[in-house]
Amino acid sequence: ISLRNYIMFAKMISEDVGIISGNIFAADYDFCERTLLTTDGGLNWVHVNIPEMPEEDDLEWAEVSDFTQVDGSYILTIRYGIAEGTHVDAKYKLLGLNTWIRIN
Repeated sequence: ISLRNYIMFAKMISEDVGIISGNIFAADYDFCERTLLTTDGGLNWVHVNIPEMPEEDDLEWAEVSDFTQVDGSYILTIRYGIAEGTHVDAKYKLLGLNTWIRIN
């Protein structure tokens, strides 16, 4: 598993559930390779599969900026860097073991 040179984000939101993620650059938007989810306290990790990316053509980078639990649902926030130093945040909700939908 490649997380580049270091982990950029790591957060356990309960004893069992957490996310780790490395930095992601435009050349290789591969969340499956760079972001992992555990639901058993870190014994096993699955690659996070984000199905829907923002439609901006000039994405420069992406990073996980938050992982929380809201009303019993797990919410992953990904910040996408776009041209000229600006960014857009996208929130994804976990529906099943590794089924995510964009909610904003």
